[in-house]
Amino acid sequence: MVSKHFAIPALAVILLAGCGQNADKAESAAPAEAAAPAAAAPTATAPGAAFDITKIPVSTAPLGVFPYITLPAGYVDGGGKTQDLARFPFWTGTAFEFVEGKVYQAGIRPDEGKTFSKLELQRGIERQVLAAGGVKVTESRIPSSASDALTDDVKVGMIDGLGDIYNDATTTYVIRRADRSIWVHVVPSMYGGAWTIAETEPAPASPAAAPAA
Repeated sequence: MVSKHFAIPALAVILLAGCGQNADKAESAAPAEAAAPAAAAPTATAPGAAFDITKIPVSTAPLGVFPYITLPAGYVDGGGKTQDLARFPFWTGTAFEFVEGKVYQAGIRPDEGKTFSKLELQRGIERQVLAAGGVKVTESRIPSSASDALTDDVKVGMIDGLGDIYNDATTTYVIRRADRSIWVHVVPSMYGGAWTIAETEPAPASPAAAPAA
């Protein structure tokens, strides 16, 4: 007969051994079972880094005529306006980049009978920008400390293209050309949105070298 005093410790050893095996299995299975995080959309700069346009690839894709990007089918701009020379602040994720040149801005709304979709609007614009060789600079909320510092020339004078940057995320794209850059600012809201497209003035051509004497 097996002593009860011996059986209890023996049973404890078996149970502990079983728990250890289960723990080892759980630890080895954990990395395989953990779901991989969804890949973020590629952006031009790392979070927190200062924006440097020289790191953006130069695009040679055909563009057409200004403002180059159109709204997807089912969306209208509600009467946009173009200024031949203006200055607009584009959010880069860490600060505003003030771009001076030709500026187009407008509110965005769905056409009659169309239900507004923020995702559809964003995807439609982004596909065109990427096809033109552009990149996404950021898609983020602008801190109130930055938006509050904007002057009335922007907050009031450019409200049509600025959108509700105080409550909704701002998406910024840039298309870098050899002689200029094209910036796109998009702010979708619950039932519509706003956007601005700016093109810097072409850089002056370098003077031709004088012929050798």
